[in-house]
Amino acid sequence: MKTLYLCGIFFLLASVFGLQAAPEKAPAVPAQKEKVELFDWAKFFPSGIMKARQKSSTASVKNLAVLKGKFVILYHSANWCTHCHRFTPELIRFYKKNRKTTEVVFQSGDNSEKAMEEYAKSHKMPWYALPYGKKINNSNAIAMAYPCAIVYSPDGQFFYNILGGPKASPDPRLKELEDKIRAWQKNHP
Repeated sequence: MKTLYLCGIFFLLASVFGLQAAPEKAPAVPAQKEKVELFDWAKFFPSGIMKARQKSSTASVKNLAVLKGKFVILYHSANWCTHCHRFTPELIRFYKKNRKTTEVVFQSGDNSEKAMEEYAKSHKMPWYALPYGKKINNSNAIAMAYPCAIVYSPDGQFFYNILGGPKASPDPRLKELEDKIRAWQKNHP
């Protein structure tokens, strides 16, 4: 009963303040080819990004160039989250296989920068991160669960969402994401 009550309060506040979760599935891929206007990622990441295993002070807007023309996965995760420790290796395998088309930006839900750094180092995270304590400049990019991977297309549009821990190994949601990326690319020069 408490859970239903809390969910009701969350949805009431979300509707009052205009917050909304990203939809679980991406919209249908258009049948005709469309030219893509590449997104200026500085709008989402005004503080810049850094390599995940570095200190927040190394963040730079210059690093945003690595996102240009790629699918960007905003990965909400934390060292305290056991599901995150199981999903992170799955996402690392996906990233290594798809690094030409995708980039990951880690947003820590940890209670300290030290915990964030320990988590990134323990998994040898090969991607980028937001500086500790910084948020993405997009109200629809709220972590609804941990782990949470919100995927944006190269034009900055919401593309796909993965909520919660791995379903299996390999995680079928990552295979579905890979298939959707390929389909999108066929329709966008």
